[in-house]
Amino acid sequence: LENIELPKSIKEIGHKAFFECQSLKHIYLSASVNYGANVFSSSGIESVKIEEGTTVIPARVFSNTKIKDVTLPKSVEIIEPFAFYSCDELISVNLNQGLKEISQSVFVHCSKLTEIIIPETVTELGEDAFWECENLKGVKFEGNAPELSEAQLKEASKTYHTVYYHEGAVGFTSPEWNGYPTEVW
Repeated sequence: LENIELPKSIKEIGHKAFFECQSLKHIYLSASVNYGANVFSSSGIESVKIEEGTTVIPARVFSNTKIKDVTLPKSVEIIEPFAFYSCDELISVNLNQGLKEISQSVFVHCSKLTEIIIPETVTELGEDAFWECENLKGVKFEGNAPELSEAQLKEASKTYHTVYYHEGAVGFTSPEWNGYPTEVW
């Protein structure tokens, strides 16, 4: 399966519907469809267009794919757990203003990701959101410090990145914030 155009009449795509479809390279996510977990996991997806009006990026939807870059529409509020887990080719992520929650382990093992900017609207950052992103040099926060879970604080020393924040942002400390080295940007 190399290409698929899903009609607007589809309202739901179930769990693992396109799991391991290695030849499938591009997909369009319609806002009118409810997606089950792992819908495109372990497929050959390289690019995705996400329709405005989409509010949730489902759990594991693109895990273990070849996706290279992600741009979220303004309407997305939540990225569910493991959505981009182990996307080894992911180099660029553009998160939207309006995003409120980045759930646990969303970008784990995204080895080519070097930098990410967290919009000021994000108030929750899940445990291990950037775990083992060995080339991630910086996580830049546009707003105040998000809430972190107790487990995430214990694991902070095992990460590789620096946390950057704007002068005057509430909740950050220097020279470290919860075990992460910090700098003002």
